[in-house]
Amino acid sequence: MAPPIPTPLIPKGKWSVVSADQIHARAEVIYDAIVNTSTWPDWSTFVPLVNITSQPPDVDPGSKLMVNGTDMTFTVHMSASFKTKSAERGGPVPPRPNAGDAPGTRYHVGWEGKGIPTWLLHAQRINEIITTADPNVCEYKTWETFDGLLVPMLKMTNGKNLETMFVTWTKDLKGYCEKQQQQGSGGKSAEGQGTNVSEAHTQPSSADVDGKKDAVELQG
Repeated sequence: MAPPIPTPLIPKGKWSVVSADQIHARAEVIYDAIVNTSTWPDWSTFVPLVNITSQPPDVDPGSKLMVNGTDMTFTVHMSASFKTKSAERGGPVPPRPNAGDAPGTRYHVGWEGKGIPTWLLHAQRINEIITTADPNVCEYKTWETFDGLLVPMLKMTNGKNLETMFVTWTKDLKGYCEKQQQQGSGGKSAEGQGTNVSEAHTQPSSADVDGKKDAVELQG
């Protein structure tokens, strides 16, 4: 089986869940949908509610924008009958994409699971947005990589649910962003985001972003 996908905080994990698709929307539209957590009830079946519990000192405490260091509680719908909550911390969160970004510019928006000792379970989620030659089309890929002693149990008890919900997340995000693009509204903007930021990577798209519709696999 393919190895787990590295993340900034988990370069060598034990297991990854991944989903990918092509989204016919500008990079900033996709970015805004993810970073502006007030939009999630509008589109996310998997995580329909985000409660921001604290923001970094230089950010308005009432802001619904995710930045590096934003502490959040996710309401997670693992299935129709199983709902849970998870503590997360924003990061990496790069500056908002620019309309003139060169093809192959990558943006990684993510968060890290908190509240459990990392030796038991450590998880980091990454949302990758890659611009293409068409400014109105992006390659999107999302993965969560897990490490720690509880990974085998998590994989056994919730692996299939995670697989299903990662597909659902990508479908939901794609549908919402493409609708915003068609309406020309650009969604709820995260303009001004980026006081607490990490870098955007400007490099060609890698072969691991295959562009297959609703592709999902469990790796590890």
